[in-house]
Amino acid sequence: MDQILKIISTLPKYNILTILLSILFIQVKAQDENNFQPDSTYQNHKVKRIYVYENSPRDLSRIIDLDANGHKVKLVDYDASYDRKTRARKKISGTTRYIYDSSNKLIEVIDSASYIKSSKETDQTYFFYDANGVLNGSTYHKNKYVYSHTEYSSDPLKSITTRQNDSLIISKDTEEYDRNFYKKRSYGYSWEPTLKTITTVRGTDTSRTQYSDYKDLKKLDSYDEITNRFNSKGQLISSDIHQRFMVNPDTWRTFNVTLTYNYYANGLLKSIYGYIPKFFKYEFDK
Repeated sequence: MDQILKIISTLPKYNILTILLSILFIQVKAQDENNFQPDSTYQNHKVKRIYVYENSPRDLSRIIDLDANGHKVKLVDYDASYDRKTRARKKISGTTRYIYDSSNKLIEVIDSASYIKSSKETDQTYFFYDANGVLNGSTYHKNKYVYSHTEYSSDPLKSITTRQNDSLIISKDTEEYDRNFYKKRSYGYSWEPTLKTITTVRGTDTSRTQYSDYKDLKKLDSYDEITNRFNSKGQLISSDIHQRFMVNPDTWRTFNVTLTYNYYANGLLKSIYGYIPKFFKYEFDK
């Protein structure tokens, strides 16, 4: 987010508010879209590659490679585009690799992202299983430092992700799922630094500088409720999303949207409407 703010600070002032609102909208909403189907669906259809398009069927957003078990092995994200010129000059914005053990259990995810040419980062997530081979935890390492830890419970599937700074819990988020796969509820909180302003007067010139005061933290809560609907084939056909989140300790925002999911005749996801339209195309093993 900081890198994005640095980039947009150079843009004309009349564009900045629109872009900031769009970024907030995307960050809040995108996490609730179910863009994938269970691995068994891809395995049964022998899918080897998925192409995802946003806004239009020509605007490539990502490419996902799958193995014979329907597991993701590589994901490549592309820059967003706003017109024909940016669409023609799309570049890779990040890659994700998925690593499995000899039992086909996911043990590591490696994310490599480049937000601007001079700044790169590589993050890793490690997954852990109990004696029966059931997923029970993961740790997310950001630039080699432990950023967060997630605990999992099953039947029904639920995850609790905690981020700490020494003994202080910075954030805690709980997610619950329908059919052990589709997100249906999340709730949690985070401690965020208070934004403050320094005013400097030099002669007739007055300047103001904003900074984040990490010694003055504020607690911000968030709640998501998702009503998922399925057809007789078990396919997710719509999701009613209701979100409430704090932007300040005394200020709440709400967001509501209904997503609709459409499928090809073979049962693979074709498109998602209701937010930013998404379209899906596939390649198959012979």
